Amino acid sequence: MLTVIAVAILYGAFDEITQPLVNRHAAWRDWLADVLGALAAIVIFEAISALRKRAWFNSGRHSAR
Repeated sequence: MLTVIAVAILYGAFDEITQPLVNRHAAWRDWLADVLGALAAIVIFEAISALRKRAWFNSGRHSAR
């Protein structure tokens, strides 16, 4: 998970650094929004994964080998 966070942070920074190449301006707030969006996506993904795992175990479909 740390790799995903690091990639999101670096990609957001790269995106902001290269903005002047397309006649736009870089803003740290945009970078912060990128980072917070990535963190929110990770939290939501992990929450859904945990709920699905719990539902699978409670369904009795897993084998206790």
